[in-house]
Amino acid sequence: LVKMSTGLDRLSAVDPRRRVDRSNYKDPNMPEYPGAVFLNHVGIRTAQVGSILACGIIAPLRWIQKGRKEKLFSVVMPRIGGSFFVGGYLFGAGAVTVLAFAGTKMRNGLPLTVDGVDDRAYRITQNQNLQKQNDFVSAAMLASLVSGRSMAGKGFFGHMAVGATAGTLACVFAYGAMPEIRKKYWPQVKPQINSALASAGLPKL
Repeated sequence: LVKMSTGLDRLSAVDPRRRVDRSNYKDPNMPEYPGAVFLNHVGIRTAQVGSILACGIIAPLRWIQKGRKEKLFSVVMPRIGGSFFVGGYLFGAGAVTVLAFAGTKMRNGLPLTVDGVDDRAYRITQNQNLQKQNDFVSAAMLASLVSGRSMAGKGFFGHMAVGATAGTLACVFAYGAMPEIRKKYWPQVKPQINSALASAGLPKL
């Protein structure tokens, strides 16, 4: 009975309904529902992984196996991606709940207690790189959803999965590949481009 009570106490830490009194914290930007922030963060990340696997690998393979009879981007990807998107989200959120009940520690060494979850939720909302990634993914999911519905496509979560995949890849390119390209390759390519522009009578970059 004591062990079960302890597990339930830990489980309350990730309860999305748990509300904190912000006046008890130094920073007023502390999330009001830290459990919801943390669960949603993990759920979205695992949903992204599921979407990328589904849209990038599984859907094309299934499309080829089926003889390319259906449209890949508007039919196969949304259908398979939607299942993996929802499944990934539920898996991530569910795993956190189980780990909290079991008393498992997070990667930063903090236990999944009220203090540990509150600390992690605060760090999530203050992480600028993470927020940029969220912006990319959210914008891409919205764009994919709107375009999918306007084309009479089926599958709410399917189009969100396609958008999540595109947004994640765009974010990786923008903040991962582009700085390296600007630093390493652009100085080599820029003179060639300027030379071609000058030959054409156009202004240089």
